[in-house]
Amino acid sequence: MFGPTEEPTTVLVVDDERPLVMDMLRRLARLGLQPVGMAYDGEEAVLEAARLRPNVVLMDIRMPGRLHGFQAGEAIEDTTDAAVVYLTAADDPAAIRRAKASAPFSYVLKPVEDEPLRAAIANAASCRALELRIRNRVAEINRLTSLFRRNLMDKQLAVEPCQHIADDLWGCHDRLTLIHRRMKTSPLQPLADHGSSNAALGDMR
Repeated sequence: MFGPTEEPTTVLVVDDERPLVMDMLRRLARLGLQPVGMAYDGEEAVLEAARLRPNVVLMDIRMPGRLHGFQAGEAIEDTTDAAVVYLTAADDPAAIRRAKASAPFSYVLKPVEDEPLRAAIANAASCRALELRIRNRVAEINRLTSLFRRNLMDKQLAVEPCQHIADDLWGCHDRLTLIHRRMKTSPLQPLADHGSSNAALGDMR
């Protein structure tokens, strides 16, 4: 799963049932992932995600407290770099529809099996990393645009790097759109036929 220099994906587990949390922590470790913490309600999940900074938060949709799973997941993605993978029951079509509408990077149906779990976490971590890289490129374009406006007498130096980054950005946007489309139609399948999103990230360096 990991190259010789890659570190395992870090995962925060969020569920209000303690036995299920402990079982999930053991399962993640067995799959070669790195569980870094746990939370038992939505508010605690937001705090722990901010403190631990995991790559992925594995979030049960039905949570006690003021924040249900979707609300906590949205707060985490707004305030950290973590991707959220939702856990939902296969016999709860309303929750599945809400998971799709919330546009998470992936979701997993209960009862959870190892391979769909591993694939969903890998997809989520890769897609979130790609999204964050695109966000950084957008920030760089904005910085260069501001620089251009402040240095009208030096247009050529400002325009060329802006155009280079813009072209790169749109290419990455297309790849991200393709990954999202694939995940919406078949969210639990690995993205191997895309050459992996890690390869896409490599193209952006």
